Amino acid sequence: MEVRVRAAALIVQGDAVLLVQHHQPGGSKVWWVPPGGGRQESKTLRECVLREVFEETGLSVELGDIVYVREFIAPEIQQHNFEFFFLAKSFTGTPTLKNVLAADNIRDVQFIARQGMAKITVYPEVLKDGFWDDLKRGFPEKVYLGVQISGGELMEPG
Repeated sequence: MEVRVRAAALIVQGDAVLLVQHHQPGGSKVWWVPPGGGRQESKTLRECVLREVFEETGLSVELGDIVYVREFIAPEIQQHNFEFFFLAKSFTGTPTLKNVLAADNIRDVQFIARQGMAKITVYPEVLKDGFWDDLKRGFPEKVYLGVQISGGELMEPG
């Protein structure tokens, strides 16, 4: 199984977080995730996040600390992802898809409020609830979110 390291930014504006909408190639599945992507060789996680956020959203960000770590296993493509989520301190620009390549399967980017996440598929799922409590508390600790298997199965940490 291929190991992939992915890094993403949690960019907050008021009571909303910036998410990008992905479409499954050749399928009907749609999901939303924070902007980010796979780390390229000889690049740091921070460099990865800065590049990917700009490519997927057109924004420039100032990053804070890593606040979440998650594993995502996709057996159908033989991939085990290790994901690191940085909280953005600030950002400049307006969200746009102008830098997105057609092959990326990204169809939308927008700030989505907490209450707007109830009816959509969002990963990691902590963004629907626990994230807002952690944000209010200032992320006093790093959180391991566990292992998610493609198809929705969640294996709890520990």
